[in-house]
Amino acid sequence: VGHLRQLVVVLLLRLLLWPVLLLWTLLALAWLALHWLILPHIEEWRAPIERHASAALGVPVIIGGITVRSSGWVPALELRDVKLLDAQQRTALHLPRIAVAISPQSLLDFRVNFDQLLIEGAELDVRRSAEGRVFVAGLDLSGGAGGDEHAAADWFLSQSEFAIRGGTLRWTDEQRGAPTVALTDVQLVMRNGLLTHDMRLDATPPPEWGERFNVTARFTQPLLAASSQWQRWSGRAFIGLPRADLSQLRSHAELPFNLSQGQGALRAWFELRDGMVHAATVDVSLNQVVLRLGPRVDEFRIEQLQGRVDAQRDDQGATLSLERFSFVTSDAMRWPGGDLKLKLHQRGNEPPSGGEFSVQHLDLELMAQIASRVPI
Repeated sequence: VGHLRQLVVVLLLRLLLWPVLLLWTLLALAWLALHWLILPHIEEWRAPIERHASAALGVPVIIGGITVRSSGWVPALELRDVKLLDAQQRTALHLPRIAVAISPQSLLDFRVNFDQLLIEGAELDVRRSAEGRVFVAGLDLSGGAGGDEHAAADWFLSQSEFAIRGGTLRWTDEQRGAPTVALTDVQLVMRNGLLTHDMRLDATPPPEWGERFNVTARFTQPLLAASSQWQRWSGRAFIGLPRADLSQLRSHAELPFNLSQGQGALRAWFELRDGMVHAATVDVSLNQVVLRLGPRVDEFRIEQLQGRVDAQRDDQGATLSLERFSFVTSDAMRWPGGDLKLKLHQRGNEPPSGGEFSVQHLDLELMAQIASRVPI
């Protein structure tokens, strides 16, 4: 019996040893191929890499040059003057310099994964066509996008860290015929885990739009969902605008009212569930606002408006709250700071079945003066 046990133990050790030896053998072969076959002739691989990248992304990819920055165990590479062209052969994405540190995992699963992907001076074109299709760097990311775009997004969102320094982002809306808007000095950092995605964006809009702003977000995804399925992401996002000219929105967004003037600061927090905004909290401090809430009401001219707006939506209904909300109109009407809350009971798309309304301070005379400017 003792000899039988020893035999079983030896067999088990051999069974466990062979996979380990095979793994190390594959790793050594990959290392040898990388350092002896690929790196010394990296520039000769440029054309095959261009063809493979073009086939994978579905758009022409041009690489100006590739060099090896280090020759350690897992080397770092530098790509220069990388361009993605759209269907009209326009440069939709220009990357003057890309520095990449290859992940050791790439040697095991034969996928190109990076510990860090750093891009300097990127120029990205985002465009909405007259038909309403959205193109990012020449890739069609509309609802009917094919598998290539999803594969590219999955690859991007599987990288450990992605960073852009000193980039430029241009938004062109051919459907609305609006002028192109360019964000400059774009600083973006995105870190991806198995189930998490963290992002921070800082950018400077055109001077007439306002001052530099920042966006931060942290999202999670289900275990079995693909990273490109952002419709299944949940988490929180924050937007900070220290100064913005709201009238610029008229050419680029469909507003439920006519806003012809307004500037100030805004901070907003959003909570998302399965890709949809579930709750929002917005702190506003605006000046010189001119708006018309409906076609049959008078124009509203507000000298100053400030307060917090909180909105939530769930399966039971919706809640809208105003906290420390106050405004002063150009004709000296003053709504004192106070709290207001409206809650509606509503299931799905059914009509509201009831609700509650509460207000800290209610001036009926002032409400009568405002009534002509509100679509009631």
